[in-house]
Amino acid sequence: MMQKTASALGLVDRYDQRENITGGVRHLRYLLDRYRGSVPLALAAYNAGEGPVDAYRGIPPYPETQHYVRRVMIEAGLKDSGVAPSVLYRFVRPDETITYSNIRPTSKDARLLPRLDP
Repeated sequence: MMQKTASALGLVDRYDQRENITGGVRHLRYLLDRYRGSVPLALAAYNAGEGPVDAYRGIPPYPETQHYVRRVMIEAGLKDSGVAPSVLYRFVRPDETITYSNIRPTSKDARLLPRLDP
């Protein structure tokens, strides 16, 4: 995690594994909210930063970032044969934990998020 991001998240020691993972998850949640549920854009911003994603209005033409987004999407089961999921759900649990998934939750409290193609 970059120092500026770690500081913004209030991390004391970005090299502490537990703190780094917790901060990374919080940062990814922020990015998913910022990019209205677009997993590819959130991943691109996680890798390259928000500035390039905003400037290019999508995934920046950086080979490392494009490879990162593709690899994570495939590993997470969100991309198969080059096709991204068409929907993403946001579910808020009673303890205020937020979950994003391409699988429809059984609860009526889930909210369908608009798809944003990168």
